Amino acid sequence: MSFIKSPEILKVINPSWAVAFFVTNRLAGFLTLGVVFLVVTGGEALCADIGHFGRKPINQAWFYIVLPSLLLNDLGRRLILRSRRLRSLKLE
Repeated sequence: MSFIKSPEILKVINPSWAVAFFVTNRLAGFLTLGVVFLVVTGGEALCADIGHFGRKPINQAWFYIVLPSLLLNDLGRRLILRSRRLRSLKLE
């Protein structure tokens, strides 16, 4: 299964899903926000390395390596969950 065969999986990029998550999962949403904050501060620490590497290589790394990797990882996990769900529906 791939996201080419299931293009509806690309809906996850919509920010309204994040808002719905925080409304539905109040405490878990707050804790998740804390984790996101830690990730962002880690990203800020990486940007502190600009003095060593320069701005252009850091920006290129984020946009050409990190962002596509995170999106593909998220899409892959969602496809796995979706295929398991479809398989479980066929068994019932």
